[in-house]
Amino acid sequence: GNLRWEQTYGGSGEDIIYDMEITREGNVIVAGSSASNDGDVSNGHGGNDYWIIKIDPDNGILLWEKTYGGSQRDDCNAIKLTDDGGFVAFGWSMSSDDDVSSVYGAEDYWVVKLNENGDLEWESTFGGSQSDHGEDIIQTNDGGYILAGRSNSTDGNTSGNNMGMFDNTIIRITATGGMVWSKNYGGALHDECRRIASTCGGEFVLGGTSMTHAPNGMGDYWILRIDGN
Repeated sequence: GNLRWEQTYGGSGEDIIYDMEITREGNVIVAGSSASNDGDVSNGHGGNDYWIIKIDPDNGILLWEKTYGGSQRDDCNAIKLTDDGGFVAFGWSMSSDDDVSSVYGAEDYWVVKLNENGDLEWESTFGGSQSDHGEDIIQTNDGGYILAGRSNSTDGNTSGNNMGMFDNTIIRITATGGMVWSKNYGGALHDECRRIASTCGGEFVLGGTSMTHAPNGMGDYWILRIDGN
C-alpha cells in the first residue's frame, strides 16, 4: 500500500473517471466523462464527452487522449479490452451530432468501438423516447457484446418497460454494433443493472439494485443469471 506515484489529468471543467483497464502491453486505459476543452483535454465536442486516456504504469505519463461525443452530455461508464486488441467504451448520450449518428430519446445507450490507438471504428445507439442509461458492457464468445443498464422507455429498440420506473435493460449486439435482442427485467419500482459478468458456459450474471424486489429494505442487491438468449 505504499504510494508509488500519483498524477492528475484534465482541464478547467469537470473530469470524472468511471472505469479503467490494463492493456495487453501493460499500460492503463482510463475512461470517463469530461466537460473540459483545455489542459490535457483536446477536441471537446460540448457538454460532457467520453474521455479516454492511455497512461504508462511506471510513472503515469499520459501517452494519448481522445474525446468522443456531441454537443450535449455523453458519459462513459465502462471500457473493456476487445479480442482484436482494441477497446469498447459504453455509457449514455444525450447528443445527436458529431460522433453520435442517431438518437432515440432523452438519453440513449451509446457504444463506441475503438482500435488500439483510440481511433473510432464504429458507434451505435440504442434506446427509446425516455431515459436509457448504459452502465456496463462485456464481449461475448461470438465477438459481439452484451450491454447492461437501466431504461424507462417503452418504445424504440428496447423490449418495452415492465410497468416500472426503471428496469434492468439488457441488449445483445453483433461484433459491428447491430441489434440481436433486448430484454427487460424488473417490476413496478426502480430496478437497475450496474455490472455484468460471463460464466464459462456462455451465460451471464447481472448485478444491480432493486426497489421492487426488496424484502429487506428500500433497495437490495439484485442478482440475476440469464442464458445467451
